[in-house]
Amino acid sequence: MASIDWNRIRADFPCTRTGAFLNTGTLGPVPAPVLERYLGYQAEWNQAGPGNPKIYGGWHQRTEATRTHLAEWLRCSPSSLSFAGNVTDAINIGLFGLDWHPGDRIITTDEEHGALVAPLSVLADRGVEVEILHYGQGGDALIERVRSSLSERPARLVVLSHVSCETGATVPAGRLSAVVHEAGALLMLDGAQAGGQVALDLPASEVDLYALNGHKWMLGPVGTGALYVAPSINERLQMTFVGDGSGYVSDYPERMHATWTADAKRFEFATRPWPALVAWDDVMRYWEAAGVAALMERQRKLASLLAARLGEIPGVKIWSPAEPETGITCAEVEGVSGPDVFERLLDEAQVVTRPVRRPWMSAVRFSTSFFTNEEDVARAVDGVRAIASRH
Repeated sequence: MASIDWNRIRADFPCTRTGAFLNTGTLGPVPAPVLERYLGYQAEWNQAGPGNPKIYGGWHQRTEATRTHLAEWLRCSPSSLSFAGNVTDAINIGLFGLDWHPGDRIITTDEEHGALVAPLSVLADRGVEVEILHYGQGGDALIERVRSSLSERPARLVVLSHVSCETGATVPAGRLSAVVHEAGALLMLDGAQAGGQVALDLPASEVDLYALNGHKWMLGPVGTGALYVAPSINERLQMTFVGDGSGYVSDYPERMHATWTADAKRFEFATRPWPALVAWDDVMRYWEAAGVAALMERQRKLASLLAARLGEIPGVKIWSPAEPETGITCAEVEGVSGPDVFERLLDEAQVVTRPVRRPWMSAVRFSTSFFTNEEDVARAVDGVRAIASRH
């Protein structure tokens, strides 16, 4: 296999020319060749007159190639995928598609993103009990905490992050699902930080619901996301939001009745950013041209290098796993709040990160994507060292 020209790949990302962009975990930049095609799609869409039914109908059909391609990445059937605008949309479709009653119980963790915290808070206000476990370093320790909680009292759903958005810690989906299903509960995973970071085989993991997006580590346009619905629970999941495009045959105006498609497409509705979804397919091909496994491995290696060098600085604590499974590194500078470190890195060193605040830590999160390099790592380390030296 030919070696990868990392400098050539880096040239596809203009954000690398003005500093160290280490925040792909929030929003990833679209590779320049894909962006050019995406903007071309937008121009084609606009110039053709998008209101022409043949135009927007044709674009809708073009997204089916993306659905099929994404299904290959996830090792699932295209019929089990519903496009969504992002992970938040997908989580809401999955959570509120289940029939909840006061007294029902959900298990989650203390390192969840607002995309999950907000809808769970709504369910809690409606009488659903939500237990919060410690995510910690994920792995088998987290699985055991879930097992213990389920053995104490049954729950209907376990929902948590496949990859922690704070530390990059992960939980083995297959082993977790076995524990959850043995207790008679369902498992839903927030995969916002997983797509483009870890290889996924959703049917093999036996997860019931899986939410992911294209606009973070996969480096797709904003507006790209999906919900995986396992065939085993497809009929149990109700539709909360529906509309034209949901895949139905209506008896209207004779009577108000509709027959819905049996697959996950029924959770899609209304006007969608079809050019963005088509470009998502191009993004996956960009990955494949270089080698998906090699790109993911580079992200982990850069994270390992960054964590090791940051850990050598007096007063710096690393919250991420000792052996990174992702490109996420979470570090805390003693005596300096995470937001302050974030601001100083941005202003003084031109390093883009994201602040992390939890009751037990105030840190910053670094995201090393495959287009970053050792110079970015050095810039970040020097910036943190300068901050730590003042305290």
